Amino acid sequence: MGGGTGLELARFVRPDHTPGSPDAMANELGLRNVCFEVDDVTSVVERLAANGYGLVGGVGDHEDTWRMAYVRGPDGIVVSVTQRLG
Repeated sequence: MGGGTGLELARFVRPDHTPGSPDAMANELGLRNVCFEVDDVTSVVERLAANGYGLVGGVGDHEDTWRMAYVRGPDGIVVSVTQRLG
């Protein structure tokens, strides 16, 4: 990106889900999360954990391009933080 703000909307078609589940995983059907690109996923996750927000799963790398983590935020909304690698 050349600066500014971007918005990504993601849609998953599997696995099956229970509508309205407050414990829904990040890849379940429906609008589940909002994603922010950050400079350092690890430091953001540590700062969020210090404020009481827990990881959903763990921190992982995707195709050597992105480092990603999902954190359950207010009202059960999953917030994704991503860091471009390389």
